[in-house]
Amino acid sequence: MSGRPIEGRTTAAGEEEVVVFLIGMRVNSFAAPRSWLPVARAMGPMIAELSREKGSGLLGY
Repeated sequence: MSGRPIEGRTTAAGEEEVVVFLIGMRVNSFAAPRSWLPVARAMGPMIAELSREKGSGLLGY
């Protein structure tokens, strides 16, 4: 592996029906906090809510 992100959509073969929703963010410029700070602030409460709900399907963070 090169350690570089995989561009576009990817698929994998599976035995069962599974849906994976990947939550993340990338900071393109630390000099522009108005574009990434709201997302960074929302990440903690979102993970906390998913952690509280056993049926949410959260696999990890």
